[in-house]
Amino acid sequence: MADPQLVSEVTKMVRTVAKLAPGVPVASDSLLVEDLGIDSLDLVRISMLMEDHFELVIDVDEVPNFQTIDDLADYVAKLRSPAAA
Repeated sequence: MADPQLVSEVTKMVRTVAKLAPGVPVASDSLLVEDLGIDSLDLVRISMLMEDHFELVIDVDEVPNFQTIDDLADYVAKLRSPAAA
């Protein structure tokens, strides 16, 4: 699992793009499509927001693999790790 701070930042981005009400529970293992109702366009928007926020490039072929908040956070953590450079 990724750093809790990173998970929190990603969760905020998902909430913003998906326009989730404050009362909607979002956990690190929440399923983006099934639990949160995120569609493919929202997922692309989330990816773009993460690219801007974290100053990284997300491979568009990876986007369909993002199933949970943890998947998004783990991917960002992987890209930010020194081994990824």
